[in-house]
Amino acid sequence: MPNDEYRTTFLKLTRNLAPTGKLFGRMEITGTGDWQPVVLIPASRLAIPEVLKTEKGQDVDDSEVLEIKGVLRALDLNNDWLEITVEGGAQKISGVGDAIDDLIGPMVNHNVTVSARHRKSKLLFIDFETDEEVSR
Repeated sequence: MPNDEYRTTFLKLTRNLAPTGKLFGRMEITGTGDWQPVVLIPASRLAIPEVLKTEKGQDVDDSEVLEIKGVLRALDLNNDWLEITVEGGAQKISGVGDAIDDLIGPMVNHNVTVSARHRKSKLLFIDFETDEEVSR
């Protein structure tokens, strides 16, 4: 896909569609016509974050990236933030944008991992993913 932002959003959505292996182990997506299906398996769910890291590596140094694991407890997409509860405390993360509105809402009160970077005493959003364990 030639548009970088669209490709990144598409990969994030695909990552969340990929099976964990708990309920089903394979998902086929077929376009209209004579297209070969795209097959998503649990290994796809593990591989896609690596592709995302490679793509964003051009503008974010890995040493700057924090991974915050906790429960998504609050969000305000109009004011562009979400809040993760970690070990009794709360971490507010800004700069969520609207590219993932459909992903974030259903994840309230679920375990998540948020990638963020520290800038001027704020945590700025990079990526969001569920903490579902993948069966191998």
